[in-house]
Amino acid sequence: MKEYIFVLGRDSALSLLEIASFLKSRKIIHRIGEYNDFYVAVEADNLDSSYIISRLGGTLKIAEVVKNFNGLYNGKKNKITYTINVFTDNEGIVRDAESRLKKVFKEQGLRAFYRKHLEKRPSRSSLIDVEIVVAGDRVGRVVAVSNPKSYISRDEKRPNFDAAKVISLRLARILINLSEIKEGQTLLDPFCGLGTIMQEALLMGVNAVGVDNDKETVRKAGENLRWLGSQHNGKWKIIEGDSKRLSNYIREADAVVTEPYMGPYMKKIFDYESALKLKNELEKLYYNVLVELRKIVKGKVVFVFPRFKTKKGRVKINAAAIIEKTGFKIYSSFKGVGMPIPYFHKRSVVERMIYVLE
Repeated sequence: MKEYIFVLGRDSALSLLEIASFLKSRKIIHRIGEYNDFYVAVEADNLDSSYIISRLGGTLKIAEVVKNFNGLYNGKKNKITYTINVFTDNEGIVRDAESRLKKVFKEQGLRAFYRKHLEKRPSRSSLIDVEIVVAGDRVGRVVAVSNPKSYISRDEKRPNFDAAKVISLRLARILINLSEIKEGQTLLDPFCGLGTIMQEALLMGVNAVGVDNDKETVRKAGENLRWLGSQHNGKWKIIEGDSKRLSNYIREADAVVTEPYMGPYMKKIFDYESALKLKNELEKLYYNVLVELRKIVKGKVVFVFPRFKTKKGRVKINAAAIIEKTGFKIYSSFKGVGMPIPYFHKRSVVERMIYVLE
C-alpha cells in the first residue's frame, strides 16, 4: 500500500470525516493513520487522487509520500519554482528535504526559485512546478490540488444567488459526501431553497430531488439547475410542497442532505426570548420532518441543527431528544470524529451543528 497526505481545509474535523466517509462509501481499502488539524495520513492502494480531490469539498491538496526526489520535475523549462508545505515542528526534516531538492535540481541543470507559505493557498499551486509536503516525519509530492476558482464560478454565475440564504458549495459537497451516497443513487433535500445541495449532487453524478414550500424559490432553483446544462448526467426534480408531509410526494430516497429552515436571516445576535420562541417552533418542525424521513430514506441523513447566539448565551435545539424520539441514531464513519460537528465563524449569529444520522 502507498501512503498519502491529505491537506485539510479550515474545518479539519469536517474534512477528516468527509475523507473517511468518501473512501468507505467507495469501498476503497484504506487505513487512516496520523491526523491533526492540518493533515491526515492515509494508507491505500493506488488512489486516483485527481478524481478524489474533484469530489471532496474539504481537502486542499493530496500528496503521495516519496522516498526520493528523482524525477519530480520532467518538464522542459530550465527555470522553475518550487515550494515546501510545512506541517511539522521537525526543522531537521524540512532542511533535509530542501537540501535534497536543491541537489536534484542542480543535477538536472535547473534554476529553482523557492516560494514560501502556500500551505493553505491551493489557488497558487498552478504557478508552482514542484510542490512538496512535509507532514510530521513524512515527505510527499503533491499530486492533486483543489480548484477554488471552479466553486467561485459556479456560485456567483448561476442565475439566482443570494449569499445570505445559501450555504457554500464546498460545505454542500462535504455534506453530500458525509451521507455516503454514490453515483447513480438519489439524494433528497427537503429544504432545497435555491438548489445548492442538489446542484453539487448532480455534478457528482447523483440524482437529486428537492422540496420547498415557496413557489418563487422553486422556480429560481429550477433555473439554477437548468443552467448547469450538460455539465451533469443526473436526473432532478423539485417539488413545491410541505416538508412535514414528505411521504405524500416521495416514496424513497437513498440519502438525505439538508440545511433546514433555521429562522429569519439575522445580522445581529438574537434577543434571548425571541431565540427561545424560535427554538420551540423549529423543534416541532424538525421532529415532524424527521418522522417523515424515517418513512422514506434508506441510508444516511445529514441534518444541520442551528444554535443561536444571544446576549445571555447560546440557545440550542434539543437535537438529541428529537433524534431519539424519531428513531434515528447518531452515526460517524470514523471514530476519531464525534457528533455534532460545529461549523461557524466567530461572527456567526446562527451556528451550524452538523449531525449524520442512520
